[in-house]
Amino acid sequence: MIIPPDPEKDPRLFRESTTSLVTVPEDRLVDVDTLEVNAPAHPGTAYALNPGAPVAYPYGPFGDNFSIPFDPVPPYSARRELDPVERAAYGQTAQLGRTTSRASRGSTSSSATGSSAGSSTGSSTTPTLRRYGLLRNGTRSSSTPATSGTRLNGTGTKAWEGLHVGGASRRRWLGIPIPPRPTLPMSPEAKTVWRKYKRWWIALLILVGIVLVLVVGLTAGLVLSNQKGASKGGKGDAWRNNRKGQNTTYPTTPDMNISYDPQRDGPFPADGVATQCNDFQQLNSSSALTQLAINSPFFDHYISTFSFPLDSTHNGMASLDHDLFVLANGLAATGTVEIVGSNAPSGVVYGGEEGMVKIDVLARYQSGEDLSNVARVCHLAREDGSQGVGIFTPIETDGGAPGPFLLNPMYTPAFHVIIRMPPSLIATKNDTVGYIPALSIELAQMGMRIGSLQQVVLIGDLRIQGGCRGGGIVVDYASCGTCTIIGGENTVQGTFNVTENLSINSTSGTILANVILSDPNQPGDGSATITSTIPMPHSDRRRSLTGLNKRDKKGKPPPGESFDTQSPSATADPPDHLINTTFRTNEGFIFIAFLHHSPRTALRAWVSSESGMVDVSMHPNYVGPFALENMWGSIRLPPVSTPSSPDPLNQGRSRVVIQGPVDLNSTTFVSGLNATEEITAPNSVTGAAAWAWLNNGLPSVADVQNGVEGHGSALVAVATLGDLQVTFDGT
Repeated sequence: MIIPPDPEKDPRLFRESTTSLVTVPEDRLVDVDTLEVNAPAHPGTAYALNPGAPVAYPYGPFGDNFSIPFDPVPPYSARRELDPVERAAYGQTAQLGRTTSRASRGSTSSSATGSSAGSSTGSSTTPTLRRYGLLRNGTRSSSTPATSGTRLNGTGTKAWEGLHVGGASRRRWLGIPIPPRPTLPMSPEAKTVWRKYKRWWIALLILVGIVLVLVVGLTAGLVLSNQKGASKGGKGDAWRNNRKGQNTTYPTTPDMNISYDPQRDGPFPADGVATQCNDFQQLNSSSALTQLAINSPFFDHYISTFSFPLDSTHNGMASLDHDLFVLANGLAATGTVEIVGSNAPSGVVYGGEEGMVKIDVLARYQSGEDLSNVARVCHLAREDGSQGVGIFTPIETDGGAPGPFLLNPMYTPAFHVIIRMPPSLIATKNDTVGYIPALSIELAQMGMRIGSLQQVVLIGDLRIQGGCRGGGIVVDYASCGTCTIIGGENTVQGTFNVTENLSINSTSGTILANVILSDPNQPGDGSATITSTIPMPHSDRRRSLTGLNKRDKKGKPPPGESFDTQSPSATADPPDHLINTTFRTNEGFIFIAFLHHSPRTALRAWVSSESGMVDVSMHPNYVGPFALENMWGSIRLPPVSTPSSPDPLNQGRSRVVIQGPVDLNSTTFVSGLNATEEITAPNSVTGAAAWAWLNNGLPSVADVQNGVEGHGSALVAVATLGDLQVTFDGT
C-alpha cells in the first residue's frame, strides 16, 4: 500500500511565499569568521567547516539528494542588524549562495547542484563579512535577502504561516478597529530596567497614590471641621461680628474671637446645678477691694457676691456643713483666687460678713462690651452636697483654636476671686478658729494666693490644682490636715502646717516650702521651732534654731563633756503619729525646710527634682534612715553642728549622722531608688540621723533604723541635674 506524503508534514511542500522566521537562541550563534564558506559536494548537506570547528549538521534534514539544500543566507533578524556598509558587502557575498526553489524534485536537484557550485566558487574568492552565523537543522531560510522594507504577511492556512498581522487583521470591536497600544520612546537600558523592576515600580506608584489620598482626605477633613466649628450657631454667629458687643473682636486676627456657648463651655451636670448666674453689679471705685488690685479706667469692673453660712461646728469650731470649691475653666478664665488672711488690709478684713464665708468675684472687661457674651459665673451645688462658685469661659476660639497664648489680654476678661472668713476670726488673735471640711480650687489659667491663715481657719483637706498657664501658687501660712498642690508651669511657694499629709507636685516650676509637722494629740510638745531663710511673703527673717543661730566652728565635742545629764539607759517613747510629705518637680529648684517636728511624730519625706538643685533642711528632731542619690551632680552632707540646747527628750545626747547601708526590708519607703537589698550605688549616700551618747560610741545605721525613735521614718532625696544638699541640724 502506497501512503501518499502528508503535505502538512513535508517541509519541501511549503509555499515560497511563506516565510518562517525562527528566533535562534544566543547559545546557538557561532563565530563564522573561522568557517569556510565552501559548498558541499552533495546538496542537502552542511557546508564544510574549518578543521578546528565542529560539524553541527553533516547532512540535510532527510539526508538524501532531494532534500532542501542548506541556505547560507542568515535569517532576516540577523541581516536587519547590519549597518549599511556590512549590508552592501553581505549582498555581494550572498549572491554566491542564493538558491532558487523548484516545484519538482528534478528542478530542485539541478538547481541545488548549480547553487552549490556557485557558492563554492564564490566562497573561495570572497571572505564572509558576517561575525556570527547559524547552524540549523530542518529550518529553511528565504532564498532572497530581506531588506528593511520587507513586510511579512502570512498567506497560508497553517499556524506557522501567519507570523505577521497586517493592518487588515487588527482587532475590532463592533466593526471599529482597536488601535494598538501606544509605545513610549525608551532606550534599551530603560526598557531593561523597567522589565526587571516592573513590579516594584507598580507597588511604589500604588503606595504613592495611597499616601496622596490620605493626605488629601485628612486635609479636607480638617478644613471641614474648622468650617463646622466656625459656623456653629447659624447665620447670627457671634464671631461674624454682626452685632456690637456680641463677642471679643480682634481687628488683625478675626479667627481668634471668643464667644460663650453654654453647650460647649458649661456648666455641665458634673459641675453641679447652676444658679445665680451672671448676677453682676458695677464695682464701686471706692470699695475696699480695690486695695487688692488697682482698677483701670480702660475697663469696666463688675462684682458678684456669694455667701456660705458657718452654721455647723467641728470640735468647737464654727464650720461649714459642706465642702467648698472654686472652679474656673476656659481660655479667658485668667486672674487670681485669693484667700484673705490676717495680713490683709483692714478694710478688706472688715468687709467680710459675720457667720459667713464670703466669696466675691470681681470681673474686668473691655468698656462697652457685655460680659455675659464671653463668660458665665454661677453658684454651683453638686450631688455630694458640696457647694461653690464656677467661672466658665469659652474653651476654644470661634475659629476652633484651643490655645490661649494668642489671645489679646486687652479684649479678654479677667477675674479676681476673693474668699473671706468672718472679720471676728481674721482680726482677733484667739484660739477660736473657723473650720472648712474641704476646700478644692481647680484653675485653668489662674494663679492662687493664700494669706496668713494662722489662728484664722483650719482646712481639713486643701486641694489646689493649677493649670499650665497659671500665675503660680503663693501661700503665706496655711493650716490643714492634708494638703495637695498640683501645679503646671509655675512656682509653688509657702508655709504649710500639716497634721497628716503634704504633697506638692510641679510639672515645671520651683518649690519653696516651709513645713510644720504638727501632732494634733500634742499641740504643745515643747520642741524647738525654726525660722527659715527661704524667702516667704511678708517675711525677711533668717532661718535659725531657737537659742542657736551659729554653727560650732570647733566641730564635735570630745567625749566626756557635760552632755551626759542622764543615764544612757533612759528609753524614749515610740512615735505614735505619722506624716507623709512629697515634693517633686521635673524642672526647677527645690528648697525644703522642716521648721517644727514633734518628737513622737514619724516622718516619711520624698524630695526629687529631675533638673535643678535640691536643698533640704531637716529638723533636729528627725531620727531615722536617709538615702541620697544624684545622677549628674554632687551630694553635699555638711558636718553636724553641736547644739547648745538639750535634745528633745532632755537626755543630754548629741546630734550625730552616720553613713552606712540601709536595710530595705524594714523600711520599704526607700525602695523607690530601684535597689534590691542595699543601696550601694556609686552616686548614692545612705545612712541615718539620730541622737546618741558620744562616750559610748556611734550607733550603727541598723540600730537607728530599727530603734524606737526611728521606727517608721525615712528620707529620700533625689537630684538629676544640680547639687543635692541635706542638713540634719536645722541649718
